[in-house]
Amino acid sequence: MKKILLLTILFSAFTFAQGKFQGWWHNPEQEDYITIIEETDFGVISVVNFDPFEDHYIQEQIVERSKNTFTTHIHRPENGWTVTIEYKLKSKNRLICKFTGDYNETLIYKRYKFPKQKLKT
Repeated sequence: MKKILLLTILFSAFTFAQGKFQGWWHNPEQEDYITIIEETDFGVISVVNFDPFEDHYIQEQIVERSKNTFTTHIHRPENGWTVTIEYKLKSKNRLICKFTGDYNETLIYKRYKFPKQKLKT
């Protein structure tokens, strides 16, 4: 329930502020997680990775911000996994994510577009 509430709050925040990083992002090759970035006039304030299939999320800790990039850190005590991620906007709908630490890879995320379907009632 907390996770649904968190996502509802983040989704509603997107309605009022539209920064260049803000939105829902995903890597088409790794469909497990959706990365949700919340941004205000002061920069990125929250990064959450959400797995809708497992109902699991990981909150990233923001360690550095600049106008065109920001860096986060994740540590998972349950497996000792630690990684730093540098985010850099490549274009309006593409985000370069450079992972270093226990996972070393550069991935390109695309802005997630919700399907345009009518909801069934």
